Amino acid sequence: MKIPNIKKHLPLLYLLVFCVLTGICLGYPVNKSHYSLLTFFLLILLSASHTITYRITLVLLALLAAFYAPLGLLYGSVNFNTIASALYTDPQETKEFFTLFGIKDFIPSIIILTLCILLFKQKFTIKYKIPIAIVLCLITFIPLYKPISLGETHPENKVTLLPLRFLIVTVNSYRDVMEQEKIFQQTFSIPDSWSPKITETNYDTYIIVIGESVRRDFTHTHGFPIENTPFADTLKGKIFNNYISASGSTVPSLLRMLTLK
Repeated sequence: MKIPNIKKHLPLLYLLVFCVLTGICLGYPVNKSHYSLLTFFLLILLSASHTITYRITLVLLALLAAFYAPLGLLYGSVNFNTIASALYTDPQETKEFFTLFGIKDFIPSIIILTLCILLFKQKFTIKYKIPIAIVLCLITFIPLYKPISLGETHPENKVTLLPLRFLIVTVNSYRDVMEQEKIFQQTFSIPDSWSPKITETNYDTYIIVIGESVRRDFTHTHGFPIENTPFADTLKGKIFNNYISASGSTVPSLLRMLTLK
């Protein structure tokens, strides 16, 4: 019986693991791993057709997945909130955020970069390049027909080539954040229609406690079943129940809340 040459097929195994791990590091669930086969065959096709394009694509995928892996494994794929947080977080908050990660959170990134090095000079051969390229395009873009024809807001979520979906969602989310920022700026330019009233009280000092970066419906004070706000529950003061944030991030929201124009 002829024993298969396992060493000969190791590069294919490395490439498959690289593609599956890339999808997971970009924040897509494990049950979407079969979509990584598209990335797998795309890289094989590029390697067989144009070495430089293959290597550039491989390196860019590795860097993207390695950079996003700590976030993707904890918070999932990129979305509007991811982009908004990246744009509006100041350096101090960014530093504090990254201290939450330990060495183990960067292990997938190290594996991705190691596989990239192993695969960088690898040359794959494949027959029927054009038919395979056509099939890859059809599998990638046919799922978009229905959501586009129905006028769905985010048809890019149907893209089956995960790295491409990640990039499209990133661009669209950035555009949505910028559109919302324009609305905020227009609203902020409207003069305030109210003014503070100064009255005599029994107190010289007032303390404002702001529940920043927390959803109202996730607090026990406002009806959430888990007792996660013991201080607010026993607070002897005024709780504002209908306050609406003036912006989508910390700094502009607080500035607009605590100042008058």
